[in-house]
Order: sequence, then structure tokens, then C-alpha cells
Amino acid sequence: MTNIARIGLSATQWRFLSNHEKYVEESASSDRTLKSESTERQFLTARDILARLDGCCGEVPRQGVLLADDVGLGKTTVAALVAWVFASAGETRSVRILVPNDVMVRRWKEELLSHVELLNKCAPLLKDVKHSRVKTGDVQRLTSRSIQVAKHSYAGKGKNLKCSLLIIDEAHRAKGEHTDFSRSLKRQRKVADRVLILTATPF
Repeated sequence: MTNIARIGLSATQWRFLSNHEKYVEESASSDRTLKSESTERQFLTARDILARLDGCCGEVPRQGVLLADDVGLGKTTVAALVAWVFASAGETRSVRILVPNDVMVRRWKEELLSHVELLNKCAPLLKDVKHSRVKTGDVQRLTSRSIQVAKHSYAGKGKNLKCSLLIIDEAHRAKGEHTDFSRSLKRQRKVADRVLILTATPF
């Protein structure tokens, strides 16, 4: 088995994920009031993913993690939290998120932006959590601590998706070893330090 080095995430930066009550409380004054039970589950899942990707809290470092939950359980919220932690973890960190279409690009952007105010209140150790850090559109070289949301199609256009964390939403669209998207992902995963795959259809 290939040894995978830790990437050095600071667990103190994502300590806020152990206090979902404060996050829910602060959300009462925002545009989206969160529910305690679902937020607790999402925070627990995000903590587990971060521990596995980094190799802390007794976990062995993993190159990638698959999150296969039923629709409606908050995979996007979980991944958005993980993305913000990764993007804020160091001067050279960046995140790319691949989604199927323009509608999903807008939804992901809204989800990421919805956490900016809450993270600034509840996670003061995260650096540069700002609206301006979220990018959409053509795949280009990412600036430090930025998060870009782009369509699946960019994976196969010869673009370099180099990043600290590559998140692939609705990854079941790559099902089958011989699809163009599947082949593109196999090439692109080599330029990402870590990969988080989201799907409602385990494969």
C-alpha cells in the first residue's frame, strides 16, 4: 500500500465543527435558519472527512473519500464546509468543485456564500473566508485560498485542474470505466492533492 503523507490541516481551525449549536444559533439572524439535528449530522460528517483526508484523529491519510448519501441529507453543505477549511488552511491551498451544469454551479455558489458570515462568527481561526474567494466560470490557475465551481465538461478540455482539493459532485455520471468523463477524471485526479467524490448512487 502506498504511503500517503499528511497535508497538515490544523485541527484547531475546524474545531467549530464540534459546536453545531453555536452555528445553528447564529443562523437565526441570517437568510437561512438551520436545524439542529441535520446540522449536527453534517458537522460530524465533515469532521470525519477532514480527518480521513488529512490523516489525523487516529485516521490513516487517504487520497480520496467517497460520500454517498441519499438525496436531501446535505452532501453539498458537508462538502462546502470541507472546501472552506481546505481553502483556509494555508497560503497555497485552493479548491475546485466540478458540477454537471450551470444550474448546479449557481446552487453551489449560493451554498458556499451562505457560510461566509457564519464562519466568520463561529470559526475565527479560518483565514480569509470572504465572498470574493468563491469563483465561477472558465478553469484558470487558482489564486491562494480560492474556491472555484466549474462544470464537469472542463475535466475533459485539457484544462489543468491542479488544486489542493478536487470535489466532484454527482460523480455517478462518470459510472463506467470507458466514459469520457471517467477517463478525464482518472487523468485529473493526479493533479489534486486530495479528492472528495459526492454521489447519491454508490458505485
